[in-house]
Amino acid sequence: MRLYPFSEIVSDVTSKFCKVKASEYNLEGQYKIIDQGKGPVAGYTDRADLVNFELRPVIVFGDHTRIFKYEESPIALGADGAKALRVNPKMANSLYVYYYLRSINIQAAGYSRHFKFLKETKIPIPFKDGQPNFDDQIRIAHLLRKVEGMIVRRKENLKQLDDLLKSIFLEMFSDTSKFAWDTIGNIADKKKKYSISSGPFGSNLTSKHYTNSGVIILRGTNISSGKLKLNDVKYISNEKAIELKRSELRADDVVIIAVGSSGQALKIPKGIPKMIMSQNFNKITPDSLIIDPTYLEYCINSKYVQNQFKKQITDTVRTFLSLTKIISISIPVPPLPLQNQFAAIVEKVEGIKAQYQYILTELGNLYGALSQKAFKGELDLSRVTIKPEALTSLENETEQGVMSEQESKHLIKLSTPDIDQLKGLSEPKVRVETLKQWFQEYFDQIEISSSFSIENFIEAAQKKFWELNQDGLFEPEGNVDTLLDLSPTDYDMVKNWVFRALSDGRIEQTRNQILIDRKQEFGNQIILKKVSSVFTE
Repeated sequence: MRLYPFSEIVSDVTSKFCKVKASEYNLEGQYKIIDQGKGPVAGYTDRADLVNFELRPVIVFGDHTRIFKYEESPIALGADGAKALRVNPKMANSLYVYYYLRSINIQAAGYSRHFKFLKETKIPIPFKDGQPNFDDQIRIAHLLRKVEGMIVRRKENLKQLDDLLKSIFLEMFSDTSKFAWDTIGNIADKKKKYSISSGPFGSNLTSKHYTNSGVIILRGTNISSGKLKLNDVKYISNEKAIELKRSELRADDVVIIAVGSSGQALKIPKGIPKMIMSQNFNKITPDSLIIDPTYLEYCINSKYVQNQFKKQITDTVRTFLSLTKIISISIPVPPLPLQNQFAAIVEKVEGIKAQYQYILTELGNLYGALSQKAFKGELDLSRVTIKPEALTSLENETEQGVMSEQESKHLIKLSTPDIDQLKGLSEPKVRVETLKQWFQEYFDQIEISSSFSIENFIEAAQKKFWELNQDGLFEPEGNVDTLLDLSPTDYDMVKNWVFRALSDGRIEQTRNQILIDRKQEFGNQIILKKVSSVFTE
């Protein structure tokens, strides 16, 4: 391997592309538009004058997002911070350089431009007999792509299993008229002390109480996408934990988030160490003679309980759901054997998921190890065989000219607020009104019976902030980096609007439709669909 300065291997050819504004993106067209967003394709155009036919393949780098994309077909370039990079064909294979650039760690600098950091990179080039070894470069790119594809498929398997459990819950318990109902407060185990409790109040637990070891504090950061994550924890002393005994968590307790993603529930799994919940949570210890904790978790997360929660949440920029309001909520209580049957299904599926997650982790480790060794020249590539189709990039698998539903999320068109509104975005009220205005516009653009996605709107709003800043319109007071990045609080606020739309019947929760024996049937994927043309928040 020989290390070369970035400028000797890669050229910035952005100036040779016509930048296309997001307002000019189309759902369909002959040519792809690639920008710095997460999606592989941002939109399409039929205008050949916007497309560079000569510079192929090209690597697209997100100057703000630090995202890399690789394209072999002629493309137009999105206007919001996308950089077009061209690899010197005499020195390196473009796909090889693409995978190398993805392997490096470019430190986040908020909304700052990151290309200046990328240019400081040195690129390793395999050599043989005094010449760049293109065969080894191609083998490395092929090998990494194979492992990457396996990682993508395994992640999809995990998502499908999650969707399957939600689907099974709906099939078993959607007809709530068949079951008795009771309040959450009444199904708590009265025989156990503190079976209904909240996290510590105010100054009873702050960062000043944290220690290097002891009893784990369950914080908001320890729950991600409904899963318990204990890779980054804080501790308090055993003495402090005794003082906070009422907030102690045990296996099969169900915690309910009070702040932020308010109302979401999680069952504490068996085998966890002793934990004390923070003020972000409330907890219920269910009576095992009445309610199964697994059923309770799924029940609380279901729409007919979440809709009740949304009416009780304190509607501020930082949402809050109190314990007093939680225990008054009514839930369906099916016969215990039916609950246990569902819990047994969940246990089996979670076992399969654990195996998949282990494989996914190992694949991630394998990718990292292969990448590290490959770019150091320490990998034996003699057994890596190459087929002609091996270098077809993952990003080119979508049929050209026809936009999939996944890609269409990047074509949401949001208006530009007036200057006074833009300057006032540091004020929570103005920020809420701006996002609400955009949410209304997103809702209006979706056709009846079309899919509705919170993530699609969030990404569109984020891109709009970037575009406004790039056009010189965004001049807020305060920390620009913070204001340009949508926060978890913004996300939770949008989710609250969607839950209200579900409650009011403007959006419905359904399942995807699939073709079985030439008949349309429901699949296992839970989706949201617009059913009303009216949105009023």
